[in-house]
Amino acid sequence: MAVCPGGGNDLSPPLRRPPRPPSRRPGAQRDNLSSVVGGGRETTAAQAAVTEAVLGTSTLPPDSPEAAAARRFAALPDQARHDWLMQHVTALRAGQLTLTDLP
Repeated sequence: MAVCPGGGNDLSPPLRRPPRPPSRRPGAQRDNLSSVVGGGRETTAAQAAVTEAVLGTSTLPPDSPEAAAARRFAALPDQARHDWLMQHVTALRAGQLTLTDLP
């Protein structure tokens, strides 16, 4: 009888890695945040800036107005960002805010 890696025999089912939980899936943080601030395929500049600021990523062109707004928003103290988001999340999600509306 043949022995397979992992200690089974050739009649054993193949070893499989369990699926990743949704929160550990690549891109899950961005998906979760997009469900809060809005966006998806038709992301506004303000939604993109807030998403980048909250995630701490830099996928925006460095010299773009969106990147400048993201840096500005990211520079706020955590509590100020939280308070602003709580007050403006509905308008942000609806795509009603512009970059000049961001603190």
